Amino acid sequence: SIETNVSKSELADSVSRVCIFANKSTSMLKISVGDTTIKLEGVDSDFSRKASESIKAENSGENITIGVKGDFLSTLLSHITSSDVLLKMNKPNLPIILHDINEPNKSILVMPMMIQ
Repeated sequence: SIETNVSKSELADSVSRVCIFANKSTSMLKISVGDTTIKLEGVDSDFSRKASESIKAENSGENITIGVKGDFLSTLLSHITSSDVLLKMNKPNLPIILHDINEPNKSILVMPMMIQ
């Protein structure tokens, strides 16, 4: 299991900015979790544009890259009340679980997208 603790506001702001450059029909973002950072990438090959941002995070477990629907992730993050959010992942083809640190019984499931 891979666990990543990150500032909710930094993640939400990054998602919003990178989503602008993601493909409009899929809104896919690629999230790459490294040892101390999360890298977000949005690509729209139809219009030859892309963006990426890295933010600091506390990661435990191995590195992973997973695709998600960016606008959906942005909406889900708005329902987290704590200043930090805990992301739990296992494999690129399995969902991400967002945990609200202020509300331990609250979990939000984010389904992955296939990265091409």
